[in-house]
Amino acid sequence: MKDFINIPTLFLMLFCVCPAFGQDGKKNNIEAKINLETKDRLLNISGQAINNTSQAYQLRYELSVITGNENNSNSSQNKQSGSFTLPASDTTILSKTSISKNPGNNTIIQLDIFNNDKVVARDSLNFQF
Repeated sequence: MKDFINIPTLFLMLFCVCPAFGQDGKKNNIEAKINLETKDRLLNISGQAINNTSQAYQLRYELSVITGNENNSNSSQNKQSGSFTLPASDTTILSKTSISKNPGNNTIIQLDIFNNDKVVARDSLNFQF
């Protein structure tokens, strides 16, 4: 009789047991989503809030877009914010902006949704053109 568990059995146990302690497969109550659409040399950005509950919320958002170029010192920062009511089981576009797609630019986009002063949802993207 062996007094140890072999490696394949250990991995099998971890894959079967660990998900039971993680998320239960349900979506977050409030979700933040950044949508991108390319049109010519522009990148259109919109921030979206999704309510997965049967309750309305009074929330606040901040959408930040930071663009910089490693080859020179050009950079820009655009920050939009506001308060909004998110109806039950609804989706709302919070803000829209556009940036130029210049080769070599690094871009960071972050959308935070707050309930009082606590972040309840966040989405972010980081990429280079």
